Amino acid sequence: LAADTGMPVVVTDTASGPGLPVAVSQIVLDDPAERARIAGLDEANVPGTGAVPSDVAYVIYTSGSTGEPKGVVVEHRQALNFLHGMAEHWRIGPGAAVLSFAPVTFDVSVMDMFMPLIGGARVVLAAPQTLRSPPRLAALIRDAGITFACLPPAVLNLLTGEKFPGLRTLLSAGEELTTELLRAWLSQGQLEIYNGYGPTEASIGSTFMRMDADTQLPPPIGRPKPNYQAYVLDVH
Repeated sequence: LAADTGMPVVVTDTASGPGLPVAVSQIVLDDPAERARIAGLDEANVPGTGAVPSDVAYVIYTSGSTGEPKGVVVEHRQALNFLHGMAEHWRIGPGAAVLSFAPVTFDVSVMDMFMPLIGGARVVLAAPQTLRSPPRLAALIRDAGITFACLPPAVLNLLTGEKFPGLRTLLSAGEELTTELLRAWLSQGQLEIYNGYGPTEASIGSTFMRMDADTQLPPPIGRPKPNYQAYVLDVH
């Protein structure tokens, strides 16, 4: 990744630093000398006009397509187009609480972190051991008052049978949602369940659909998200 992007600087820690290429300059956050140097820097805003819509927001590498993993460049306008549309559709505002489940190497983390900030909601963070433990994760969703969560079917399968009275919206994404799993979760009466789809190249997600007892099976990937367009193409 370092060679492909030509990145000059990596922010890291002492545990991860030795594994990085020698040619990459490192900012080691848990190094006392580095912390002291950062603390001594000017706290004023960086001069300039700030970010513009066409600036790069992030690059995420995907192996979802064939061949060598590709760095997908997403601009601010592309990420914000998704985030504003989804925050409005899912009513993410004051009083809502969003679970930050996806790792930062997965683009769903952009939704988990920034959609609640755009809407004025809470972001609920958790330690990796909590997110990897179904009983702990279930307890977190209940105890932290989480109202929105995006979870892959593999995780939903492990949480099947748990009750989440405060959870308002659940988005299944990242893998195929099966008929059996959908039927199991539709039993949670008050819950709005969505199936979502979208490759990294389409900026986080591109289609979605709310599932209910009348949804055709197997669950479809839905229609375009707000401000998106979807095309059904043939070989030409």
